[in-house]
This record gives sequence, structure tokens and C-alpha cells, in this order.
Amino acid sequence: MKKLILLITLGSLIFSGASFAQDSEAPTRDGAVKRDGGFHVPRAVRGNEEVQEAMATYRASQVELRSSISEVRQRLAAAGEEGKEEIKTELRELMKAHRKAQLDFRKNVRSIVRELRKERAEATTEG
Repeated sequence: MKKLILLITLGSLIFSGASFAQDSEAPTRDGAVKRDGGFHVPRAVRGNEEVQEAMATYRASQVELRSSISEVRQRLAAAGEEGKEEIKTELRELMKAHRKAQLDFRKNVRSIVRELRKERAEATTEG
């Protein structure tokens, strides 16, 4: 009798857990994911002049990269088999240079944010 009660209790526990697990699925996105190719810049510093200058410089480098890539892709489509590897390495170098521009921009924004936080912390401790 003890085994039967234990079996019924464990069975109901397993089935109730399974039924609750089915209802707790996280909702999935039904819309398209928006990716604008950028990255997060905190709202508090978006109006800062230094950040605006850095963003303008970075966006200019993005436009330059896109035009360079389209030019290289056209050359890649027109190239023969022997020239494709050389053009692909050129494309990789362009991407590597753009990653450096991204890294420089991110470092610049982080340093500006740090300075602003430091100034805000000093102002709150004084006031």
C-alpha cells in the first residue's frame, strides 16, 4: 500500500510539473529584429558634443566602408578565378580597419562616460 501511495504521489508531482512547464514558455518575437548596424550609446551622453563629433566621424567611416565594399564586390564579381583570392584579402583588410574604427569610437565614448560619471560623483559628494 505504501508503494502505491508513493507511486501515485510521485506520478502526480511529475505530471503537474510537466503541465506547468509547458505553460511557462517565454514568448517569441513575432516581428522582425531591427539591426541598424550600430551599437548602444547611453541616452545621457547622446547630446554631448564630444560624443556627437565621435558619432559623426564614425558614421563617415561607415559610409566610406560601404562604398569601398561595394566597389570591391563589383571587382570581385568581374574578376577571374586567380584574382579572387587577392580581392578577398583586400576585403578582409577593409573589414579589419573598420573594426579598429569601431573600437576607437567605443573607447572614446566609454572614456567620455567615465569622465561624466566622475564629475557627477564629485558634484554629489560636494553638494
